Amino acid sequence: MTLILAEATRPFAVAIGVVMALALLEAVFLFAGHALSGLIDNILPDHVHADVHADVHAEPSALGSVLSFFGIGKVPVMVVLIVLLTLFGLAGFVLQAVVHMTTGSYLPALIAAVPAAIAGGYATRSVALTIGRLMPNLETSAVTRDSFVGRAAVVTLGDIAAGKPGQAKLRDQHAQVHYLMIEPDRPGERLTTGQTVLIVGQRGHIFLAIPAPSQALVDAQSKGDGYE
Repeated sequence: MTLILAEATRPFAVAIGVVMALALLEAVFLFAGHALSGLIDNILPDHVHADVHADVHAEPSALGSVLSFFGIGKVPVMVVLIVLLTLFGLAGFVLQAVVHMTTGSYLPALIAAVPAAIAGGYATRSVALTIGRLMPNLETSAVTRDSFVGRAAVVTLGDIAAGKPGQAKLRDQHAQVHYLMIEPDRPGERLTTGQTVLIVGQRGHIFLAIPAPSQALVDAQSKGDGYE
């Protein structure tokens, strides 16, 4: 208990606490019919998602390279974040415990955080790559966000208006569910919870939508994807 409460291990205790908070938050979102991890994944830059496509040859930015190092784009970002924080926290506690047993004192928190971050980062990469190999469908059925344009979605959270985005649930051609932030494409239009919409464009991480022209179009799309 002394190790956990020590000031020298505070960054590692905070990391573990954040993991517990994220897990609780995700559970709350799922209970409400949403997915926090899905929303986070869908606001990532497009080149991160494109990294899983063999036919895309975009040059990644520095941010994209860092995210790709941790397997983001092949493994859900929430999984990577939880693994990273957990391993960072555990590495820090182990390091401080060993130092304390050897010298009778702790390293300063900031100094201990450096090797813990390095060890946790590389271990996270290994774990993420392993998860990616165990979940091959994440790679073979990955899609880029621009492929969502032209697809139907269902509003899950909102009275949505221009400048007031809300959440919608979209199922791609591989039957995978994505949660998007959307706004009406037409000025003055409102979209309501439960309404089926058609994604017609994208502005940053916000997608533009209109009410679905007809249910027949939605049904035809579902049958064409082979999951109805």
